[in-house]
Amino acid sequence: MTQFALTLDIFSNLLSLAIVLGSIAVTLVLFFRDPLRKWRFFGYLPTALVALVDPLKKTILVVRYSPEYFKKKIPPLLPQRGIYTNHVGGAVTEVLAKEVGLSMNHFDLKHIVALGELNVHKHQTRMKKFQYGVFGLSPLVVGKGYVGCICVCDESVVKKAMKPGVAVEALEFMSIEEFRATQQLQDDEYNGKRLLYHKFLGLIEEYFKS
Repeated sequence: MTQFALTLDIFSNLLSLAIVLGSIAVTLVLFFRDPLRKWRFFGYLPTALVALVDPLKKTILVVRYSPEYFKKKIPPLLPQRGIYTNHVGGAVTEVLAKEVGLSMNHFDLKHIVALGELNVHKHQTRMKKFQYGVFGLSPLVVGKGYVGCICVCDESVVKKAMKPGVAVEALEFMSIEEFRATQQLQDDEYNGKRLLYHKFLGLIEEYFKS
């Protein structure tokens, strides 16, 4: 084999290796750019946080959960549900049907944005993951990764159709400012979620302005 042929062979091997490594790098980048896949890989349960808003009245639907059902006082919150597939819209539809009694005809999903993660509190028992076939670093759920879902509706129509689900004490529409005020309760368990809510409510206000 001549020196030229040897050099060409080495170059060909290096080029093949570079293509393989490049393909792996692109695959990893695309994988971790998807927040749902990234959260599942690191042991976080993807969770949809739903803001059902009337952009004309600039109001948002708030859920008041029963303290008797949960054995503790819970501040007014937004509907939420774990995402067990890659279809965020399905989780939104399910939580609004379960907690508010609405069908897909009552709202329109407009925006989805990744908000961040919250770890499981140390005093809570970590659940085992039950999404079989999902490759990840942890066999346990170490926290939740939240996506904010902005859904628009007609408040007057929704009020006629909504019906509180299990463990839901009341449903009501209020302004963003009013909802912020309800989140000032001093409860350490909700401090982390308050930060997510603050970020999400800011995004909703930007949506109202647009």
